Amino acid sequence: MSRDSPEPSMAGMTPGTPQPRRAVDLLRVLRVRNFALFWTGQLISGTGTWMQMVAMAWLVLDISGSAAVLGMITTLQFLPMLMFVLLFVLGALAVVGTFGYNWPVAAPLLARDLLNVESVGFGALMSAFGAGSLVAGIGLVVVGGSNDRRVIASGAALALILVLLGLSQVYPVSLGLMALAGLSGTVFTTPVNTRLQGLAPDRLRGRVMSLFVLLMAGTTPFGSALLGVGAETFGISASIIGFGAVTAGGLALLLVLRARKDARKDARKDRSVPPGNVGPEREPVME
Repeated sequence: MSRDSPEPSMAGMTPGTPQPRRAVDLLRVLRVRNFALFWTGQLISGTGTWMQMVAMAWLVLDISGSAAVLGMITTLQFLPMLMFVLLFVLGALAVVGTFGYNWPVAAPLLARDLLNVESVGFGALMSAFGAGSLVAGIGLVVVGGSNDRRVIASGAALALILVLLGLSQVYPVSLGLMALAGLSGTVFTTPVNTRLQGLAPDRLRGRVMSLFVLLMAGTTPFGSALLGVGAETFGISASIIGFGAVTAGGLALLLVLRARKDARKDARKDRSVPPGNVGPEREPVME
C-alpha cells in the first residue's frame, strides 16, 4: 500500500466526514482524570438542580394555585442572567429557548390541570424528560457530528411534541411525549453548542460559549412568564399548543431568511469570482 493511499478504515469516506464512534468511547473519555472529575461533579450538581427545580415548582403552584405566579418565580430565578442577554440573538437558539424550554412551568400545570396526577405524576413527568435527555446524550456521543439539518429537525420535533402535549389527556401518552421532549431538546442544544465551538476561533471560544449559555438560560424566563400568564388566560392546553406553533413558525421564518441570505451570497459570488478561479467554500454558518 502506498503512502498516499487512504487507510482501509477511511476508505469511502468523504473529506470532512467524522469518523464513526463506538459506544466504548463513552467510557474511554472517563479515563481522563480531569474530565471524569468534571463529569461526576456535573452529574451531582445537575441532580440537585433538578430536584430543587421540581420541588420548588410544585411548592409554588401548591401554595399560590396561580400559573402566573409560577411563571414569575421561574423568571426571577434567572433574573441575574437575564440582565446580560437582552442584546444577543442567535436565531434558532433564541426561538427554542424562549418558547420551547419552559418545562418548570409547563410540566406542573400539565400534571395538575390537564392530567390530574398531582405531585407524584409531576415528578414522573420530569423524570421521563430527564431520561430522554440522558438517552440523547449517550446517543450523540456514539453518533458524533453536528449539522444544521439536525438542529432544525430536532427543533421542529420539539415544536410538534409541544402541540401533542397540549392535546394529550392520557397520562401514559404524556409520559412518552415528555421523554421525547427531553430527547429532542438535547439533540437540539448539543449540536448548537458543538457547532459554535467548532466555528469560533480559539481565542473567542470562551466568549462564544458564554453567550450560548447566557442566551439559552436568559430567554427561557421570558417564555416562562408568558406561559404562566397565558395558562391563566387561555388555559394550559391552549398555551402549550400556541407555544409549539410559535416555535415551529419561528424556525420556519429562520429557514426562509437563511435561504434568502444564501441566495444573495451566491449571486454576489457569481458576479465577483472569475470563471475557473473557484476557491474552497466554507460550510454556511447557522444564523
